[in-house]
Amino acid sequence: MQIWDIGIRLFHWSIALVFVLNYFLLEPGETAHQIAGYYAFAWLIFRVVWGFLGPRRARFSDFFPTPSRIKTHITQLKQRQLPRDAGHNPLGGVVIFVQRWGRIQLIRPMITGRRD
Repeated sequence: MQIWDIGIRLFHWSIALVFVLNYFLLEPGETAHQIAGYYAFAWLIFRVVWGFLGPRRARFSDFFPTPSRIKTHITQLKQRQLPRDAGHNPLGGVVIFVQRWGRIQLIRPMITGRRD
């Protein structure tokens, strides 16, 4: 059963590839390092657009963590009755929001020039 569409799969693998390249292989400031960063940024723009216009499992609304969704998911976890066709679950949605908040905190000094 395929849950994720090709756009989501390409996004995830592209971001993973850029991370490996920029963290382990490319030197900061080099042209290749910068190109990889722009490549990742283009994929991030794609993902934001796809999060609103893509198929059901790609949409942000599919895994938005509301209190009722979280409660239902925890109940399903306790009963070991998770739906097999589910994409991100509500707890995964919480993790995604925490990660995005962290990324914003990392990027903020680059944009504003302030480190406070």
